[in-house]
Parts: sequence; C-alpha cells; structure tokens
Amino acid sequence: MKPQPRSLNATATSGALTVQAFVGDGCTLLAFDVKQGSTNGLAGFAIKRQSPDGTNVYIENMLNFTVKLTQDTKEPDVGAAATPSDQAPFQKYRWIDFPDDVNSGEFTYQVETRYFDPDEKNLRTGDTVQVVVTLGSRQGTNFHVGFTRGYVSSQAYARKFHNEEFRPAAKTPYLFDTKTYQDQWTWLGYHARKMLFDFLALAQTDAVAGVDAFIYDVDEPDFVRALESIGKSKKKLRIILDDSKDKEKVKPDRAGCQTALEPIIGTKNILRTHFKVFAHDKVLILRDAAGKAMHVLCGSANFSIRGLYVQGNSIIVVDDADVAGTYGQAFDDAWTSVKTFSAQPIATQWFKFRDKSDLPEFAVSFAPHKSGEFALQAAEHAVTRAQKNVIFALMSPGSGNLIADLKKLANRPEVFSFGVLQTSSFAQQLMQGTSKNGKVENEISSFQALDKVVPKPFLEEFDGGRGMVIHHKFVVVDFNGSDPVVFCGSSNLTAGGEEHNGDNLLAIYDREIATLYAIEGIRLADHYRFRDVLKTATEDKPMSLQGPNRSPAWYSDYYKAGTAKYRSRITLIQ
Repeated sequence: MKPQPRSLNATATSGALTVQAFVGDGCTLLAFDVKQGSTNGLAGFAIKRQSPDGTNVYIENMLNFTVKLTQDTKEPDVGAAATPSDQAPFQKYRWIDFPDDVNSGEFTYQVETRYFDPDEKNLRTGDTVQVVVTLGSRQGTNFHVGFTRGYVSSQAYARKFHNEEFRPAAKTPYLFDTKTYQDQWTWLGYHARKMLFDFLALAQTDAVAGVDAFIYDVDEPDFVRALESIGKSKKKLRIILDDSKDKEKVKPDRAGCQTALEPIIGTKNILRTHFKVFAHDKVLILRDAAGKAMHVLCGSANFSIRGLYVQGNSIIVVDDADVAGTYGQAFDDAWTSVKTFSAQPIATQWFKFRDKSDLPEFAVSFAPHKSGEFALQAAEHAVTRAQKNVIFALMSPGSGNLIADLKKLANRPEVFSFGVLQTSSFAQQLMQGTSKNGKVENEISSFQALDKVVPKPFLEEFDGGRGMVIHHKFVVVDFNGSDPVVFCGSSNLTAGGEEHNGDNLLAIYDREIATLYAIEGIRLADHYRFRDVLKTATEDKPMSLQGPNRSPAWYSDYYKAGTAKYRSRITLIQ
C-alpha cells in the first residue's frame, strides 16, 4: 500500500473568493478567483503567512499605489522597497510564496480580497479564507526531488549577497578554499545542493562499497574533494567523464578541471569518452559490498559551480535496488563500449516501475537510441492529449516532434501553456496563436536580468555571467488534471540529443511530482516575466498598483476569454 502523500493542495471558499494552494519544493502556489459580479472596486489580494515557528506576517509587495516605476525612476531609495500586502495588495490572480528562512512544516495562508472604499482613500477587507499546507520532503517514500533556487539574477540575491561573485577569478586553482562561498552556495543551490551532498555523505558510509559516476561537466571543488576521498578509500570508484571536442570548444575553461581530475582520482578509475556527441548524463550510483546497485542520483544538474549555483536545475534521488540496478546496467554497458550502446537492450526500451509502495509510478529510458524520436514519443503523445495545461522549462528548443507539438499549443484554446526558456526568440513563437474564436494567449518567458535599466527602489542584478541560466529540461502535462505526468532528466528533449548523446529521460506519472515541477516552471516564468515588463516601463505604461476608477480595470483581462490572464485563472482554479 502506497504511503499517504502530503496534502498536495488545499482549497477554501468564502463568499465570492476561492483560493487554491499547491505545494512546491519549499514554496506554495496560491491561485485566486473572485466571482465576476464581485470585482467592482477590487484593489487586489492581501496574503498573510503563518510559519511553523509562529511568525504571522503579511507578505510584502514590491509595487504600491504611489510610486509609478519607469525606466527613469530614481526615487524612493532602497529603504522603501516593499509594502505589506494589506496596504499594497497583489494585483494578480496567483502568487508563489518562497519563504526564505523556514521552508518546511505546516504553513497557514490567509488570503483577503481588498477593496477601495467609496472615498477612494482607504482599503477595506472583503472576503477572507485560510488554507493550510505542509512543505518539506515527501514522507514514507524512496523517491526525492529537489531544485536549485535559480535566483542569482534576482532582487533577493542583490539584497542578501550584494551581487557578490559566486566563484573566484578564472586562474584560481580548481580546488580552491570554498569557505567564503558556503552561505551563497547553500542559498543558491537550495534543496538540490543538499540532496547532492547528502548523497555523497551516504557514499562514504560503510554500507557503500562502490560508486559509479556519469559526469558531463564538473568543477565544484567540494564535489571533487568528495570523489577524491572516495577514491582514496577502499571503495571501488568508476567515472565515465565526457571528453567531447564540441564541449571543449564551448567550455574551454572546463577542460582543465576535468583533466585535473585524473591525478586526483586516478586514471584507472576514469574513462574519458563520449557517445556520438556528448556523454551528457549527470548520474551517481552507489553499490554495496556485493556490487549490487542500491541508490541512484540523477537529474539535470551538472556537478559544477554553474550547474548548482547559477542555473535552474533539478536533482532526483531514488533509494531502490531495482531502479539503481537499471542505471547500473546502463553504466556497465557504457563502460564496456559507448560505440555499441545504442544497440544494447538498455537503449531500446522504457524501463517501467509500477506498484511499488514507496515509489511513484514512473519509467526511464537511456539514450542514445537508434532513433531520436523513440523515447520522445511518450512526451509527444502526452502533450497532444493534454486537456488543461502544459508547463515547461527548457534550455533550448532544438529539433523534433515534441518542439513542434509545443508550438501547436498556441492554437489550442482548451490548453493553457506556461513556459520559461533561455532565449526570447523561441518564446515568441509559443506565446500567441489563434483559434476559431479569436486570439489565444499563453504565458511564456525567457531569461532576463535587471542589469541595464534599473528603476528605484529596485537594485541592479547580476546577469549570471557567460553561459545558460535556464538549464532545466522538463515538460509537465495536466499537473492538476486526471492524468498528470512530467518528463525530465538530463535529456534536452530534442530528437538530435536523444540520438547522439548519452542521456536518461524519466516519465513520472505522479500528481505530487508533477505539481513540484509545474510550480517550478511557473515560479521561474513569473520571475523573469516581471523583469521583462519592468525594463520596458514608461510614463505612459508605468509599473505600479492601479488605483480606483481606472478603465480598463487591472482585473478585466482575467475575465476576458482568450487572454493569458483569463486562461491562467481558469486552469489553476479548476
């Protein structure tokens, strides 16, 4: 019998207000709805959070009614950056709360509609509801998911760490002293970093006799030191390390670090190789004294400073011998010969895990395949059959039928699409389409840093440096529908990658996991969309909270069929 999951969502209604809360990885997505007949004079939504430690405060809003932010705004100063939402309610029908200090335990959210008084000088409280959710790790299961924070380009990083560099100068020795970076890395790496180093700690216990590692990119000094410690012990260590020339052209600074691994770990333990293009997996496998694989770590995060502390990424840990054994077989086949890998049974089928009490239902495939569309067909089928929503985060669009199916979503009014990508050009193709009933809008964002035009009270943000920031590779279908599924892993979800790279792709048919990834996609999409809008604010269209008696009212598009705001309201509240 499967363990009882956490409360994935909580719904409450009072009068004209309905609130639905969804649980993410240390965060909560709150979706709001107000009956259309009760919107007259609506000023927005106030949110009060009661944390497990008893703290009870209104979440703050960076916008208010008095300051009209434009590209030329110079005042007020930083001290007036935020206003409690009972005074500056959110004029948006959803909000993601990411508590900075306490991110596990029971949280109570009180949501209030706020209205303009007839005198237009004050706000009054309308309907009020409370929802209770529990944040934290999945209980009673051997399948764990964690994300990096992905906020190096953020107001939070600018205020908390003053945009400090997250690594020393380029010529610093690879195994530099990381003590001065621990606070930054802990915050930036968030849950994914903790999962990685907890896994490495497990690797050094007596219960583990061997470690196998697929490594594409590596330069995180503490990770390398952990491998060094394992290599110097009596444990068996094997590493398949990508040596593709294409990668060294793109990332020449990484080649030295990877070459430096050999004297640290020992050349006999390292197989420097690649498949047709990349050995792109990011996998650790732990084996017992008999050589049986017992635990596996996978996901999209490279074992690098950038992969853990700059980019948006996920890590998955599975504590199951059958699952770990399947990954172990993929490693053994690659260790024997990468040239024949695609012809082996490991690369010609989906490996399905069902009816296990401590695991969600999921499947995994290992690339490269003889046909790049082999494993992607499952994702393509899910997207074409989507009934409510498709949410994704992708580094780059690439090629293949899945990308074509994502483009077609722009013309499907019954399916709302949220997404975030590294570049804006592809985002434009997915944002807007048409149907027989008129224009259809989706919400698609791309990476943006507030680094050129920075109106006060906002601070200039770090742009993340050279390289990708949106590194995720996932697509979620109908996370709050009848058949939720998420496709994720190291695969870039493109036909070329699936045919040429060593990769693993997971299909997870589980509502809780799908919800975690869905909120991650919406969180990042909202984060970067806000920066894009703020950078283009003008005197005619400033960023501020809208006062009373404006036409059209700020909430009007939430009730206008076909608009992105209407479609997001409907898909999240149903």
